[in-house]
Amino acid sequence: MSDLFSFWLKCRKVPAFQYEHRTVLITKNDATPHYMGTWRPITVGNLLLRLFTSILSRRIASEAPFNEIQHGFVPCDSITENVFLFARCLKEGSTQSDVTTIVLLDFARLCWT
Repeated sequence: MSDLFSFWLKCRKVPAFQYEHRTVLITKNDATPHYMGTWRPITVGNLLLRLFTSILSRRIASEAPFNEIQHGFVPCDSITENVFLFARCLKEGSTQSDVTTIVLLDFARLCWT
């Protein structure tokens, strides 16, 4: 497997079929077929690609650690902190400083239940 990953690194390309994923919908409790909010999408990705990206991520993080203010794409559960930080930015806005803060959140797949 290490030979394969080394080959991908040397070529700087991962074969396209490694990016193929399959998404299925699993019903939540009290699911209704006509309301998508009662279904949970589960995506199964290629194991080799997940392993490869995990190894790369760990190696990069060990050489170039994330800044302490980095919240996205880090191996921790910080959604609650991010939501509170976003609310604080909205509330305080430009009243506390001359700096403008821009926050982008993707709520497309978020379920508040």
